[in-house]
Amino acid sequence: MTATTISLEASPREATGRRANQALREEGRVAGVLYGVGTEPTILSVDSLDFKRTYERAGEAQVVTLTLNGAEHPVLIKEIAFDPRNEAPIHVDFWRIDLTKEITAPVPVAFMGTSSAVRDEGGTLVRVITELEIKAVPTALPRELVVDISALKTFEDAIVVGDIVLPEGAEIIGHGENDTVATVEAPRTEAEMEALDEAVEGDVASVEGVEKEEGEEGAAEGDEKKEGGDDAAEAAGEGDKE
Repeated sequence: MTATTISLEASPREATGRRANQALREEGRVAGVLYGVGTEPTILSVDSLDFKRTYERAGEAQVVTLTLNGAEHPVLIKEIAFDPRNEAPIHVDFWRIDLTKEITAPVPVAFMGTSSAVRDEGGTLVRVITELEIKAVPTALPRELVVDISALKTFEDAIVVGDIVLPEGAEIIGHGENDTVATVEAPRTEAEMEALDEAVEGDVASVEGVEKEEGEEGAAEGDEKKEGGDDAAEAAGEGDKE
């Protein structure tokens, strides 16, 4: 077996469905499924705290050794479902992989360092790309791609995909070398801020004008209905007199 340093124990499970999964959560476990190369889809469960620690270390790009019924499986954490109320994991897919064959996996971009254009010039760091698809054999997939933003010294500087250092044998899929990863946006000038304020004031005035017109139209319609009602009542009264 590969010298994977991230391991996770799993237990088989038989029951499926909402109630069964709820019972697992009450026991501090997360429902899951194992599928992929060399295995039939197998339902299982893992300890919730152990899984959280594993996911913090591995993300979706690092190989995890999943032990089930005494057998070790090299897997990637493929997909996680979370409880919208508390963001706790409620289901996880483990994808069994062949360690000798290339795969593609999403790898997050981590921004490190300090940009002098931000610190000294008051600029705003713009993170254009925060995740990249990496193609490599599983053991060559990085946990994250580190980008040093200290290279951004002026508002004209940019870090591009081609600047990112990759592990040997890995390549980026879906982006060109000149695609921007990060840059620094200059602060707005006083003239730009004044123009922005004027635009906002104009929008507010337009909205208030529309609301006023709608209110006047509504009042006019109400008066017309009232006049119509008075005419009808008067006509009815004359009819009664006759």
